[in-house]
Amino acid sequence: MNRIKCARCGLVNSTSDVVCRRCGAEGSQLFPKREAHEGPREAAKKSTWLYTLLFLSVIGGGFYYLYNGLLQSFEQVQSTEANRLAPPPKQTPAPLTSRSESDQKRVEPYKNAIRNAPGLAESQKRVAETQKLMQPERKKE
Repeated sequence: MNRIKCARCGLVNSTSDVVCRRCGAEGSQLFPKREAHEGPREAAKKSTWLYTLLFLSVIGGGFYYLYNGLLQSFEQVQSTEANRLAPPPKQTPAPLTSRSESDQKRVEPYKNAIRNAPGLAESQKRVAETQKLMQPERKKE
């Protein structure tokens, strides 16, 4: 059984009642008018262009942010790759004043290697011992 609430006093009446049992309201007062349900097209017609503009600007701003981030990261990768693959800058040596100075600078690393070689040190000791043995003895007077 269907029931309807009175719009004036709030009493619940049956649908067969034409008049409210409490307040005596008739027809249109007893049954409140229902508002017509709007469809999505009617609601869209009422919306303003401002919401559309706001929505498009938010979407555009998001794409702009992503594009700039992608562009900056691409440029950063390119610059690091260029620095990584570029040969190191050549350092020009200071001009030398004489040929002997040039020869000394060129030979210097080899001198240290020869001085620090263990086999060479032993060889030099043996040569020194041999030279001592080969010297004629001096007679004491």
